[in-house]
Amino acid sequence: MVARDHLHLVAQRHRVHHRVRRVVARRVVQREHARVQVRHLPVGLLLDAREDLVAARHGALDARPHERGAPAAGAGGGHRGRKRAREAPQPEPAKGLKQMMDQVNMSRLSHGVRAAAMMRRCLNEALAVARNREAFGEIIIEKPLLRRQLMKIMVPTEQALSMAMYTGQQLELAETGDEHAIEQLRILTPLLKFRTCRDNIQVATGAMEIRGGNGYIEDWVNSRLVRDAHLGVLWEGTSNINALDVTTRAIAKVGAHKALGETLQDLAADTPDIPGQFRGTLQSTAERALAVAEEIATSGNETLARKASDALYHITSATLLAREGAKLGAQGEDARRLILARMVIDHRLRPQDPLAIPQDEDPMAVALLAQRKVSLDEAQELVAG
Repeated sequence: MVARDHLHLVAQRHRVHHRVRRVVARRVVQREHARVQVRHLPVGLLLDAREDLVAARHGALDARPHERGAPAAGAGGGHRGRKRAREAPQPEPAKGLKQMMDQVNMSRLSHGVRAAAMMRRCLNEALAVARNREAFGEIIIEKPLLRRQLMKIMVPTEQALSMAMYTGQQLELAETGDEHAIEQLRILTPLLKFRTCRDNIQVATGAMEIRGGNGYIEDWVNSRLVRDAHLGVLWEGTSNINALDVTTRAIAKVGAHKALGETLQDLAADTPDIPGQFRGTLQSTAERALAVAEEIATSGNETLARKASDALYHITSATLLAREGAKLGAQGEDARRLILARMVIDHRLRPQDPLAIPQDEDPMAVALLAQRKVSLDEAQELVAG
């Protein structure tokens, strides 16, 4: 009976302790939030920050719920416990905010890598089905409409890979104190998160359609890929939040687009194996995309934030793809990424006539879907055409 009463008192004490913890945490977060004006941080990150702030200011709240077999040190003791809490070292707001922004960069990069990996799996599944399934007497990859659908899966998949790898490289340089990399990273991470997570949904859906009804059931991976793809546009900021971060903060307040623009010009200029005319197209398109994005950002036109972010993502990925393809081709490897750069320019950054009737099949698509290495000479000829 005594033991049962004791357990009841302990449980009641813990409930009161948790209520006090929540009230204190809420007030601390409100005060810190008003001081540093963190308006666009994700909810999950603010919750983590709340826990850190409370733990730093009130040593009594260090213990996690599952570790509270007994009251945490400092939770009781009346006046002495409150005195220890008041004497705890106070966190520096600037450092706390810097740590949160570092976490945002890492989290957004992880989402870009996640989307790139999921799209790669989708592309591999779609190609495996297309190259082995027969319908009406022939392998379905020979069907013109399916080939067109495969290109819609392949191009964003390769864009995501180039952008994720380059962003990761800049993050590594930024950690060494490279100021140029730090400026680029400020705009690259929201760009990566914004576009790759949106493309992932379309790619996963297209890959499921290629597999057909089997892709909908749980016997195959496609249903999980489609379901998980939607998580990317919700976690660590929705598409709108990331697009606005690009325009209202990275461009309008920090001017990070200038560092990105310089890099794009240098990457194109320093790659001699990119055909001259196409190099000029990349550089002029980059200038225009940056100018449009800056105008949208400085005018405060939030309606066009996605348009600005799309333009910057596509021209950055096109430049990276062109450089990668040219360098690989010069080493005797597959130069198809140079062709992919031209596809991005043609289908993402140039005006399209919805009523135009194109040729039966783009020779660039033929080269990209072929199961062979594309030489640098062939890629240069297709890109320059």
